[in-house]
Amino acid sequence: NNAIAIEKDYRMFYQRGVAQKKTRNLEDAKNSFEECLKLNKNFYGGYNALGGVYFQMGDYTEAINNFKKVLKLTDKANIQKKVKKNLSLAYAKLGNQQITNGNSTKAIEYLNKSVEYNKYDAAYLSLARLYSELAQWDKSITASENALKHRSKITKGGPYYYMGLSFKGKGNTEKAKEMFNKAKSDVTYKKTAEYELTLLN
Repeated sequence: NNAIAIEKDYRMFYQRGVAQKKTRNLEDAKNSFEECLKLNKNFYGGYNALGGVYFQMGDYTEAINNFKKVLKLTDKANIQKKVKKNLSLAYAKLGNQQITNGNSTKAIEYLNKSVEYNKYDAAYLSLARLYSELAQWDKSITASENALKHRSKITKGGPYYYMGLSFKGKGNTEKAKEMFNKAKSDVTYKKTAEYELTLLN
C-alpha cells in the first residue's frame, strides 16, 4: 500500500533528522526534515524541528517561517505555547542583530514582535534601552516596568537604570535618583548608575 509506504517514509526522515540534530549535524538534519515535509506537508512536528535547526544555524528568519507554520497546523495548547516561546526568542535575536547593525526602527519592530509572542524579559530590556536612546521616555519606562514584571533571567539593575535615564530625561530628578540608587546595587550597572547620580547632585 502506497499510503503506508509514504507514512513510513516521512517518519523515517523525521527520526533521522532528530538523530542528526542531536549530534549537531545541522545541515544533514535540515535536509532530512525538508525531505520529511516533502512527503507530508501537514506534519507540524517537521516544521517545528526544522525551525529549531534554522534557529541553531542562526537563520532566525527561516526559523520564524517554520515556527509560524506549526501554529497554523496545530491547536494543541502545549505545542502552541512552546512554539510561541521559540518565536519570541527568534524575533529577539533578529532585534539584537538590528541593534548591532544600527537600525533602531527595525530592532524595535522585531523586539515588539518578540514580546507579542512571549513576555520575554531580555526583549523588554532591549526595548527600554532603545527607547531611552531615542528619548522616548514613557515607552522606555513601560518597557523597563515590563522587564521587571516578567523578569526570569535578567538582573534588576538594567530596568532601574533605564527608568533612571528616562525620569532624568523627563526632568523628574527625584524619581531618577531613586531609580539610579536601585540600579547601583547591580554590579553590571553600578558604575554607570553612580556616574548618573553625580550628574544629578
